[in-house]
Amino acid sequence: MIDALLALDATWRLIAVTGLMLLFGLFGAFLGSFRNRKLLGALLGALLGPVGWLLLFLIQPAYVPCPECNARAHPRWARCPACQCDLQRALQRVSSAQQRAARADWR
Repeated sequence: MIDALLALDATWRLIAVTGLMLLFGLFGAFLGSFRNRKLLGALLGALLGPVGWLLLFLIQPAYVPCPECNARAHPRWARCPACQCDLQRALQRVSSAQQRAARADWR
């Protein structure tokens, strides 16, 4: 395959390498969707290829702890998978409480 790539003209080599990067990036985004990190998966896949795919699975998924039961949940989910609480309201309560505490510390 490398011999065939080296036999091509410089323009076609650039097109072939760009196509492979795009293909690896798309597959990296697909794998990253399982870890809630599509953009990182696409970047690692495009830049590092299969090595980037392996690195993607060593990185922690993008989850936050549930404010009620401390289970792992994605911030865009409507309900916690463990306690079924409304995550959007719970996260807003926690963020507003943290903002009030920060204002109290500032005074």
